[in-house]
Amino acid sequence: TVIIDITGVRLVDSHVASALMQAARATRLLGAQVVLTGIRAEVAQTLVRLGSNLEDLITKSTLQSGIAYAISQKS
Repeated sequence: TVIIDITGVRLVDSHVASALMQAARATRLLGAQVVLTGIRAEVAQTLVRLGSNLEDLITKSTLQSGIAYAISQKS
C-alpha cells in the first residue's frame, strides 16, 4: 500500500492532478494499492472539475485514517 498525502497542497491545477494520476498508475503497475489522503473540499472540487478519474484510488480525509485503512488491509 502506498499512501499519497496531499494535506499541504493548497492549489491543484491540471499539472498537479496529472502528476498525482501518473504516480497512482505507476504504483498500481508495481502491484500496490494507492490511498490518497488529505483532500480538502476545494481540492476535491478542482479534481472533479479537471475530470480526474479517482475511481481506482482509495481516498481518506486524513493521513491518520489512511494509515489505519492500510493497516486494516494487512490483516
